[in-house]
Amino acid sequence: MLYGVDILTGEVAFRKPAFSPKPGSWRPRTFQSQHVYSLVRGPDGMVYTFMLRKLVRINPDDVRIEVVGDIGGGGEGDLAFVGRDLYLSGSQPIRRIRNIVRAGH
Repeated sequence: MLYGVDILTGEVAFRKPAFSPKPGSWRPRTFQSQHVYSLVRGPDGMVYTFMLRKLVRINPDDVRIEVVGDIGGGGEGDLAFVGRDLYLSGSQPIRRIRNIVRAGH
């Protein structure tokens, strides 16, 4: 579930189902076993994060979720932008995805 919260009032502005895993692939996890995921705003204004081990970008205007791709590895760690390139850290050595932000942004 993806939640939007008004930071001034603390009110929940919306709830949106994010992803549905494939039937039979869902395993309940406790909070302690889940990874901490980064939410990073890219230079294109989109919010980048991981969902179900996939790299996604979320449009903050309409909360549309676009799967960027399966980047391999654990799908966790920190995200950082340098220009249009995205750097990923986590369980694998630091990786760079060149030109992840579309031209013109």
